[in-house]
Amino acid sequence: MKTLPMAILVTLTAYAGFASLAIATRITPFAYVLGAAAVPVVQVLHLMH
Repeated sequence: MKTLPMAILVTLTAYAGFASLAIATRITPFAYVLGAAAVPVVQVLHLMH
């Protein structure tokens, strides 16, 4: 049952990075793309494990 906590951890890390990037750089389109890119990455990791 390590898959779900791992996926949650990766998701939280990704969105924490997304939020901090958006605040630090204020480049909204770039930050939005990174945030959107994190979703399929998490799904792939979920399928792999």
